[in-house]
Amino acid sequence: MANELKVIIIGAGVTGLSLAHGLDKQGIPYEIFEKRSSDAPQRDWGITVHWAVEFLELYPENMGARLKTAQVVQSRAVKPEEFVQFHNGQTGEIIKEIPLGPARRFSHRKIRALLTEGIDIKHEKVMETIVPSDDGVEVVFKDGTRVKGSVVIGCDGSNSSTRQWLFDYSDEGKWNPLPGLILNNFWMKFTREQAIKCKASLGAFLDIAIHPNGSYYGLIPLDIEETADPADWKFQVFMGLPSDIKPEDDSPQKRWELVKEAGKPFVEPFRSAIEWMPEGTYISPDRYGTWETRKWNHRNGQVLLAGDSAHSMTARTSPKMI
Repeated sequence: MANELKVIIIGAGVTGLSLAHGLDKQGIPYEIFEKRSSDAPQRDWGITVHWAVEFLELYPENMGARLKTAQVVQSRAVKPEEFVQFHNGQTGEIIKEIPLGPARRFSHRKIRALLTEGIDIKHEKVMETIVPSDDGVEVVFKDGTRVKGSVVIGCDGSNSSTRQWLFDYSDEGKWNPLPGLILNNFWMKFTREQAIKCKASLGAFLDIAIHPNGSYYGLIPLDIEETADPADWKFQVFMGLPSDIKPEDDSPQKRWELVKEAGKPFVEPFRSAIEWMPEGTYISPDRYGTWETRKWNHRNGQVLLAGDSAHSMTARTSPKMI
């Protein structure tokens, strides 16, 4: 392997797949491995690209032209300046507008589906260990598969197995939950009339309400194709609560009850969106947490990290960028 470059990518999320397309474009051989099965359920959330928007041009030309189909609002034209609007959750007053430049927002599910095109992903491959040597590096998977290359790049998320290997599975490499906060990140649909009203009431690129009681609540379009039936539109909610819940007491139903109650003090349209939340809306028991980025021994550049493996964002599980 001394004179032949080959990259081994661990993780086929947006980061790993973007890396694969970049390597493909440069003619660099690679293999990409994913621990989940090919038919594993895909959660959905919004990805906001702001400071990195210029790098969208680095995707293959045929793909770049199709990125609009993965936008949360497909018909939304690119604007020279988008804003996050922070509202007082009790009065509705705009507290602050933060400029994002010509930002774009995508459905994670849709953009990942687009990025998988043309990529040969090896599924159900759980990394067991990495074996560096003077002649390259070998990755061993739990099913017995062994793959050799020049460099391994861990793109396997906040709970990265690659990162934990780099830190010898010590506490230094672990993702740590933050106590005293509850994170709820989910999507839902409304009736036709409710969906039209909700969309019409959201004036900004991103609308976020901060309540004096310490709650934080974002209400954002997630998948809106305006030619489709509004009853099929999807809206994302992320809500942070200044409280805690024991893991043994946690469940999607418990989260539903917490969110239903937490929405009541908010001003419109935030309050009605939670009032309209359908029974049975699935809210995953996510946790706030982080990994404090620190130097690691990259084994002479043979084992690297990218995306949330290298810098997990506190309020979420991958680099969703808002």
